[in-house]
Amino acid sequence: MPSHIHVADDHAAPTTVQMTDMDKKEPEDHVTEHSKHADDLAEDTVTAIDDYSPEYFKKLRWKIDLWLLPVMWVCYGTQQADKTSLSVQAVFGIREDTNLVGEQFNWLSTIFYLSYMIFEFPGNWLLQKCNTAKFLATVMFLWGVVVMCIAFAKNWTDLMILRTLQGALECTISPTFMLITGAWYTSREHTLRSVIWGTSNAGMNIITGLINYGIGAHAQRHPGGLAPWKGISFFLGALTIVDAILVYFILGTPREVRWLSKDEKRAATARVVANQTGSDREKRSEWKWAQVWDAFKDPQTYFFFFVQIVNALPNGANTTFSKLIWKSFGFSSLDTLLKGSTPYYCISIVWFLLVGYITYKKPNYRCKLPGSSFF
Repeated sequence: MPSHIHVADDHAAPTTVQMTDMDKKEPEDHVTEHSKHADDLAEDTVTAIDDYSPEYFKKLRWKIDLWLLPVMWVCYGTQQADKTSLSVQAVFGIREDTNLVGEQFNWLSTIFYLSYMIFEFPGNWLLQKCNTAKFLATVMFLWGVVVMCIAFAKNWTDLMILRTLQGALECTISPTFMLITGAWYTSREHTLRSVIWGTSNAGMNIITGLINYGIGAHAQRHPGGLAPWKGISFFLGALTIVDAILVYFILGTPREVRWLSKDEKRAATARVVANQTGSDREKRSEWKWAQVWDAFKDPQTYFFFFVQIVNALPNGANTTFSKLIWKSFGFSSLDTLLKGSTPYYCISIVWFLLVGYITYKKPNYRCKLPGSSFF
Protein backbone atom coordinates (compact mmCIF):
# COMPACT_ATOMS: atom_id res chain seq x y z
CA MET A 1 0.00 0.00 0.00
CA PRO A 2 2.77 2.49 0.89
CA SER A 3 4.53 1.55 -2.33
CA HIS A 4 1.40 2.36 -4.34
CA ILE A 5 1.16 5.77 -2.69
CA HIS A 6 4.79 6.45 -3.38
CA VAL A 7 4.37 5.67 -7.05
CA ALA A 8 1.40 8.03 -7.23
CA ASP A 9 3.52 10.78 -5.64
CA ASP A 10 6.28 10.20 -8.17
CA HIS A 11 3.91 10.89 -11.03
CA ALA A 12 1.99 13.72 -9.35
CA ALA A 13 4.62 16.44 -9.76
CA PRO A 14 5.32 15.99 -13.48
CA THR A 15 1.59 15.83 -14.14
CA THR A 16 1.05 19.09 -12.26
CA VAL A 17 3.87 20.80 -14.14
CA GLN A 18 2.48 19.59 -17.45
CA MET A 19 -0.99 20.96 -16.70
CA THR A 20 0.51 24.29 -15.67
CA ASP A 21 2.35 24.56 -18.97
CA MET A 22 -0.87 23.82 -20.83
CA ASP A 23 -2.68 26.47 -18.81
CA LYS A 24 -0.04 29.01 -19.74
CA LYS A 25 -0.28 28.22 -23.44
CA GLU A 26 -4.07 28.01 -23.60
CA PRO A 27 -4.78 31.77 -23.47
CA GLU A 28 -2.23 32.42 -26.21
CA ASP A 29 -3.66 29.63 -28.34
CA HIS A 30 -7.16 30.95 -27.64
CA VAL A 31 -6.22 34.49 -28.69
CA THR A 32 -4.51 33.21 -31.82
CA GLU A 33 -7.49 31.04 -32.67
CA HIS A 34 -9.90 33.91 -31.99
CA SER A 35 -7.89 36.30 -34.17
CA LYS A 36 -7.72 33.74 -36.95
CA HIS A 37 -11.46 33.18 -36.70
CA ALA A 38 -12.10 36.94 -36.81
CA ASP A 39 -9.84 37.33 -39.86
CA ASP A 40 -11.55 34.44 -41.62
CA LEU A 41 -14.95 35.88 -40.78
CA ALA A 42 -13.95 39.32 -42.04
CA GLU A 43 -12.63 37.90 -45.28
CA ASP A 44 -15.76 35.80 -45.74
CA THR A 45 -18.01 38.81 -45.15
CA VAL A 46 -16.18 40.93 -47.70
CA THR A 47 -16.17 38.26 -50.38
CA ALA A 48 -19.76 37.20 -49.70
CA ILE A 49 -21.08 40.15 -51.74
CA ASP A 50 -20.29 38.21 -54.91
CA ASP A 51 -22.25 35.16 -53.79
CA TYR A 52 -25.67 36.80 -54.06
CA SER A 53 -27.60 38.35 -56.91
CA PRO A 54 -29.09 41.88 -56.90
CA GLU A 55 -32.55 40.28 -56.87
CA TYR A 56 -31.67 38.35 -53.73
CA PHE A 57 -30.43 41.50 -51.99
CA LYS A 58 -33.56 43.40 -53.02
CA LYS A 59 -35.81 40.69 -51.61
CA LEU A 60 -33.73 40.53 -48.42
CA ARG A 61 -33.88 44.31 -47.97
CA TRP A 62 -37.67 44.23 -48.29
CA LYS A 63 -37.83 41.53 -45.61
CA ILE A 64 -35.59 43.62 -43.34
CA ASP A 65 -37.80 46.68 -43.87
CA LEU A 66 -40.96 44.76 -42.99
CA TRP A 67 -39.47 43.44 -39.76
CA LEU A 68 -37.58 46.49 -38.52
CA LEU A 69 -39.32 49.68 -39.62
CA PRO A 70 -42.82 49.13 -38.13
CA VAL A 71 -41.36 48.31 -34.71
CA MET A 72 -38.90 51.19 -34.87
CA TRP A 73 -41.70 53.55 -35.89
CA VAL A 74 -43.93 52.56 -32.98
CA CYS A 75 -41.12 52.56 -30.40
CA TYR A 76 -39.59 55.88 -31.42
CA GLY A 77 -42.99 57.53 -31.50
CA THR A 78 -43.87 56.11 -28.09
CA GLN A 79 -40.70 57.62 -26.67
CA GLN A 80 -41.73 61.02 -27.98
CA ALA A 81 -45.25 60.62 -26.57
CA ASP A 82 -43.83 59.63 -23.18
CA LYS A 83 -41.42 62.53 -23.17
CA THR A 84 -44.08 65.13 -23.98
CA SER A 85 -46.89 63.57 -21.94
CA LEU A 86 -46.31 66.16 -19.23
CA SER A 87 -47.76 68.80 -21.57
CA VAL A 88 -50.99 66.81 -21.94
CA GLN A 89 -51.21 66.01 -18.24
CA ALA A 90 -50.77 69.70 -17.41
CA VAL A 91 -54.18 70.54 -18.86
CA PHE A 92 -55.80 67.53 -17.17
CA GLY A 93 -55.02 68.40 -13.58
CA ILE A 94 -51.56 67.11 -12.68
CA ARG A 95 -50.43 70.53 -11.42
CA GLU A 96 -53.44 70.92 -9.14
CA ASP A 97 -53.47 67.33 -7.85
CA THR A 98 -49.76 67.34 -6.96
CA ASN A 99 -49.85 70.92 -5.60
CA LEU A 100 -47.27 72.37 -7.97
CA VAL A 101 -46.52 76.05 -7.45
CA GLY A 102 -44.27 78.69 -8.99
CA GLU A 103 -41.54 77.28 -11.22
CA GLN A 104 -41.97 73.67 -10.08
CA PHE A 105 -43.74 72.59 -13.27
CA ASN A 106 -40.94 74.12 -15.36
CA TRP A 107 -38.38 72.14 -13.41
CA LEU A 108 -40.08 68.88 -14.33
CA SER A 109 -39.08 69.53 -17.92
CA THR A 110 -35.62 70.87 -17.07
CA ILE A 111 -34.64 67.91 -14.88
CA PHE A 112 -35.69 65.48 -17.60
CA TYR A 113 -33.28 66.98 -20.14
CA LEU A 114 -30.49 67.44 -17.60
CA SER A 115 -30.72 63.75 -16.77
CA TYR A 116 -30.99 62.92 -20.47
CA MET A 117 -27.74 64.79 -21.15
CA ILE A 118 -25.80 63.40 -18.19
CA PHE A 119 -26.66 59.77 -18.88
CA GLU A 120 -26.11 59.99 -22.65
CA PHE A 121 -22.45 58.97 -22.42
CA PRO A 122 -22.78 56.00 -20.01
CA GLY A 123 -25.86 54.87 -21.96
CA ASN A 124 -23.92 54.84 -25.22
CA TRP A 125 -21.04 53.05 -23.52
CA LEU A 126 -23.36 50.30 -22.29
CA LEU A 127 -24.90 50.05 -25.73
CA GLN A 128 -21.49 49.12 -27.13
CA LYS A 129 -21.03 46.44 -24.48
CA CYS A 130 -24.43 44.73 -24.54
CA ASN A 131 -26.72 42.89 -26.89
CA THR A 132 -28.61 45.66 -28.70
CA ALA A 133 -32.13 44.22 -28.41
CA LYS A 134 -31.79 43.07 -24.81
CA PHE A 135 -30.30 46.38 -23.75
CA LEU A 136 -32.99 48.53 -25.38
CA ALA A 137 -35.80 46.20 -24.27
CA THR A 138 -34.61 46.40 -20.66
CA VAL A 139 -34.34 50.19 -20.78
CA MET A 140 -37.79 50.55 -22.37
CA PHE A 141 -39.38 48.21 -19.84
CA LEU A 142 -37.92 50.23 -16.97
CA TRP A 143 -38.97 53.59 -18.35
CA GLY A 144 -42.44 52.17 -19.02
CA VAL A 145 -42.65 51.33 -15.32
CA VAL A 146 -41.45 54.85 -14.46
CA VAL A 147 -44.13 56.42 -16.68
CA MET A 148 -46.81 54.31 -14.99
CA CYS A 149 -45.49 55.29 -11.57
CA ILE A 150 -46.11 58.96 -12.38
CA ALA A 151 -49.80 58.19 -11.79
CA PHE A 152 -48.95 57.52 -8.13
CA ALA A 153 -47.00 60.77 -7.60
CA LYS A 154 -48.30 62.86 -4.71
CA ASN A 155 -46.08 65.92 -4.86
CA TRP A 156 -43.30 67.75 -6.67
CA THR A 157 -40.55 65.63 -5.12
CA ASP A 158 -42.10 62.41 -6.43
CA LEU A 159 -42.42 63.88 -9.90
CA MET A 160 -38.84 65.18 -9.92
CA ILE A 161 -37.45 61.76 -9.04
CA LEU A 162 -39.54 60.02 -11.68
CA ARG A 163 -38.73 62.56 -14.39
CA THR A 164 -35.02 62.22 -13.60
CA LEU A 165 -35.22 58.44 -14.01
CA GLN A 166 -37.27 58.83 -17.17
CA GLY A 167 -34.67 61.11 -18.78
CA ALA A 168 -31.82 58.78 -17.82
CA LEU A 169 -33.57 55.82 -19.45
CA GLU A 170 -34.98 57.47 -22.57
CA CYS A 171 -31.64 58.92 -23.68
CA THR A 172 -30.55 55.61 -25.21
CA ILE A 173 -33.20 55.05 -27.88
CA SER A 174 -31.95 57.50 -30.53
CA PRO A 175 -28.34 56.22 -30.49
CA THR A 176 -29.65 52.65 -30.58
CA PHE A 177 -31.79 53.32 -33.63
CA MET A 178 -28.88 55.05 -35.36
CA LEU A 179 -26.73 52.00 -34.65
CA ILE A 180 -29.41 49.66 -35.99
CA THR A 181 -29.87 51.75 -39.13
CA GLY A 182 -26.12 51.76 -39.76
CA ALA A 183 -25.83 48.01 -39.16
CA TRP A 184 -28.60 47.08 -41.62
CA TYR A 185 -28.54 49.65 -44.42
CA THR A 186 -26.10 51.16 -46.89
CA SER A 187 -25.32 54.88 -46.83
CA ARG A 188 -27.69 55.45 -49.75
CA GLU A 189 -30.52 53.85 -47.78
CA HIS A 190 -29.98 55.69 -44.49
CA THR A 191 -31.96 58.81 -45.37
CA LEU A 192 -35.20 57.12 -46.38
CA ARG A 193 -35.21 54.70 -43.43
CA SER A 194 -34.41 57.47 -40.95
CA VAL A 195 -37.22 59.56 -42.41
CA ILE A 196 -39.64 56.66 -42.00
CA TRP A 197 -39.02 56.04 -38.31
CA GLY A 198 -38.47 59.76 -37.74
CA THR A 199 -42.04 60.59 -38.80
CA SER A 200 -43.25 58.65 -35.78
CA ASN A 201 -42.49 61.64 -33.54
CA ALA A 202 -45.55 63.33 -35.00
CA GLY A 203 -47.42 60.22 -36.11
CA MET A 204 -47.55 58.50 -32.74
CA ASN A 205 -48.39 61.79 -31.07
CA ILE A 206 -51.49 61.96 -33.27
CA ILE A 207 -52.48 58.39 -32.35
CA THR A 208 -51.76 58.72 -28.63
CA GLY A 209 -53.32 62.19 -28.65
CA LEU A 210 -56.62 60.76 -29.89
CA ILE A 211 -56.47 58.02 -27.25
CA ASN A 212 -55.67 60.62 -24.60
CA TYR A 213 -58.69 62.55 -25.87
CA GLY A 214 -60.81 59.47 -25.21
CA ILE A 215 -59.36 59.12 -21.72
CA GLY A 216 -60.10 62.78 -20.98
CA ALA A 217 -63.63 62.60 -22.39
CA HIS A 218 -64.38 59.50 -20.30
CA ALA A 219 -63.13 61.26 -17.17
CA GLN A 220 -65.35 64.25 -17.86
CA ARG A 221 -68.40 62.02 -18.27
CA HIS A 222 -67.58 60.20 -15.04
CA PRO A 223 -66.43 62.81 -12.50
CA GLY A 224 -65.03 61.39 -9.31
CA GLY A 225 -63.35 58.48 -11.09
CA LEU A 226 -59.73 58.06 -12.12
CA ALA A 227 -58.10 61.40 -12.88
CA PRO A 228 -57.40 61.72 -16.64
CA TRP A 229 -53.71 62.52 -16.14
CA LYS A 230 -53.33 59.28 -14.20
CA GLY A 231 -55.11 57.34 -16.93
CA ILE A 232 -52.71 58.83 -19.48
CA SER A 233 -49.74 57.63 -17.40
CA PHE A 234 -51.15 54.12 -17.17
CA PHE A 235 -51.83 54.01 -20.91
CA LEU A 236 -48.44 55.32 -22.04
CA GLY A 237 -46.53 53.22 -19.51
CA ALA A 238 -48.33 50.05 -20.59
CA LEU A 239 -47.72 50.89 -24.26
CA THR A 240 -44.00 51.33 -23.58
CA ILE A 241 -43.80 47.95 -21.83
CA VAL A 242 -45.51 46.27 -24.81
CA ASP A 243 -42.99 47.98 -27.08
CA ALA A 244 -40.17 46.59 -24.93
CA ILE A 245 -41.43 43.06 -25.58
CA LEU A 246 -41.49 43.71 -29.34
CA VAL A 247 -37.96 45.09 -29.20
CA TYR A 248 -36.68 42.03 -27.35
CA PHE A 249 -37.96 39.60 -29.97
CA ILE A 250 -37.55 41.63 -33.17
CA LEU A 251 -34.91 44.36 -33.08
CA GLY A 252 -31.15 43.97 -33.06
CA THR A 253 -28.24 43.84 -35.46
CA PRO A 254 -27.87 41.22 -38.23
CA ARG A 255 -25.86 39.01 -35.90
CA GLU A 256 -28.45 39.15 -33.12
CA VAL A 257 -31.92 38.82 -34.68
CA ARG A 258 -33.87 35.56 -34.74
CA TRP A 259 -35.93 36.03 -37.89
CA LEU A 260 -33.11 35.62 -40.43
CA SER A 261 -31.46 32.38 -41.48
CA LYS A 262 -27.70 31.99 -41.18
CA ASP A 263 -27.27 32.61 -44.90
CA GLU A 264 -29.51 35.71 -44.78
CA LYS A 265 -27.48 37.12 -41.88
CA ARG A 266 -24.32 36.62 -43.93
CA ALA A 267 -25.85 38.41 -46.91
CA ALA A 268 -27.26 41.24 -44.78
CA THR A 269 -23.85 41.88 -43.25
CA ALA A 270 -22.07 41.57 -46.58
CA ARG A 271 -24.13 44.26 -48.32
CA VAL A 272 -23.34 46.78 -45.57
CA VAL A 273 -19.64 45.88 -45.34
CA ALA A 274 -19.30 46.14 -49.12
CA ASN A 275 -20.70 49.67 -48.86
CA GLN A 276 -18.04 50.44 -46.23
CA THR A 277 -20.60 51.68 -43.71
CA GLY A 278 -19.58 49.24 -40.98
CA SER A 279 -21.09 46.13 -39.46
CA ASP A 280 -21.62 44.50 -36.08
CA ARG A 281 -19.32 41.60 -36.85
CA GLU A 282 -17.24 42.38 -33.78
CA LYS A 283 -17.94 45.02 -31.13
CA ARG A 284 -15.02 47.34 -30.49
CA SER A 285 -14.50 48.37 -26.89
CA GLU A 286 -11.13 50.13 -27.03
CA TRP A 287 -11.05 53.90 -26.76
CA LYS A 288 -9.10 55.66 -29.51
CA TRP A 289 -8.08 59.23 -28.73
CA ALA A 290 -7.06 59.82 -32.34
CA GLN A 291 -10.70 59.49 -33.33
CA VAL A 292 -11.69 62.00 -30.63
CA TRP A 293 -9.25 64.60 -32.00
CA ASP A 294 -10.48 63.92 -35.53
CA ALA A 295 -14.03 64.62 -34.40
CA PHE A 296 -13.04 67.93 -32.77
CA LYS A 297 -11.09 68.98 -35.87
CA ASP A 298 -14.00 68.27 -38.17
CA PRO A 299 -15.99 71.48 -38.90
CA GLN A 300 -19.15 69.40 -39.25
CA THR A 301 -19.02 68.62 -35.53
CA TYR A 302 -19.52 72.27 -34.67
CA PHE A 303 -22.05 72.79 -37.43
CA PHE A 304 -24.25 69.97 -36.17
CA PHE A 305 -23.83 71.19 -32.59
CA PHE A 306 -25.02 74.65 -33.61
CA VAL A 307 -27.94 73.23 -35.60
CA GLN A 308 -29.05 71.13 -32.64
CA ILE A 309 -28.86 74.10 -30.27
CA VAL A 310 -30.91 76.32 -32.58
CA ASN A 311 -33.41 73.50 -33.15
CA ALA A 312 -33.78 72.90 -29.41
CA LEU A 313 -34.38 76.53 -28.40
CA PRO A 314 -38.12 76.54 -29.22
CA ASN A 315 -38.50 72.98 -27.98
CA GLY A 316 -39.98 73.93 -24.62
CA ALA A 317 -42.78 75.97 -26.15
CA ASN A 318 -43.52 73.27 -28.73
CA THR A 319 -43.59 70.38 -26.27
CA THR A 320 -43.90 70.94 -22.52
CA PHE A 321 -45.90 74.18 -22.67
CA SER A 322 -47.75 73.78 -25.97
CA LYS A 323 -51.05 72.57 -24.47
CA LEU A 324 -50.96 75.27 -21.80
CA ILE A 325 -50.38 77.92 -24.46
CA TRP A 326 -53.33 76.69 -26.52
CA LYS A 327 -55.52 76.55 -23.44
CA SER A 328 -54.62 80.16 -22.67
CA PHE A 329 -56.24 81.09 -26.00
CA GLY A 330 -59.57 79.76 -24.76
CA PHE A 331 -59.41 76.13 -25.90
CA SER A 332 -60.74 73.47 -23.56
CA SER A 333 -58.48 70.67 -22.34
CA LEU A 334 -59.94 68.29 -24.94
CA ASP A 335 -59.74 70.87 -27.72
CA THR A 336 -56.00 71.30 -27.16
CA LEU A 337 -55.60 67.67 -28.26
CA LEU A 338 -58.08 67.59 -31.12
CA LYS A 339 -57.83 71.10 -32.58
CA GLY A 340 -54.34 72.02 -31.46
CA SER A 341 -52.04 69.00 -31.58
CA THR A 342 -53.49 67.01 -34.48
CA PRO A 343 -53.20 69.68 -37.24
CA TYR A 344 -49.77 70.69 -35.92
CA TYR A 345 -48.43 67.15 -36.13
CA CYS A 346 -50.03 66.52 -39.54
CA ILE A 347 -48.15 69.51 -40.98
CA SER A 348 -44.98 68.24 -39.31
CA ILE A 349 -45.29 64.85 -41.03
CA VAL A 350 -45.89 66.39 -44.45
CA TRP A 351 -42.88 68.70 -44.12
CA PHE A 352 -40.69 65.92 -42.76
CA LEU A 353 -41.54 63.62 -45.68
CA LEU A 354 -41.05 66.41 -48.22
CA VAL A 355 -37.62 67.35 -46.88
CA GLY A 356 -36.64 63.69 -46.63
CA TYR A 357 -37.68 63.04 -50.24
CA ILE A 358 -35.78 66.07 -51.55
CA THR A 359 -32.71 65.08 -49.54
CA TYR A 360 -32.92 61.54 -50.88
CA LYS A 361 -33.29 62.61 -54.51
CA LYS A 362 -31.14 65.76 -54.43
CA PRO A 363 -28.16 65.24 -52.08
CA ASN A 364 -26.70 68.66 -52.95
CA TYR A 365 -29.70 70.35 -51.32
CA ARG A 366 -28.96 68.95 -47.86
CA CYS A 367 -27.26 72.13 -46.67
CA LYS A 368 -29.98 74.42 -48.02
CA LEU A 369 -32.92 72.60 -46.46
CA PRO A 370 -31.98 73.21 -42.79
CA GLY A 371 -31.64 76.91 -43.61
CA SER A 372 -35.11 77.02 -45.10
CA SER A 373 -36.50 75.17 -42.07
CA PHE A 374 -34.92 77.66 -39.67
CA PHE A 375 -36.34 80.52 -41.73
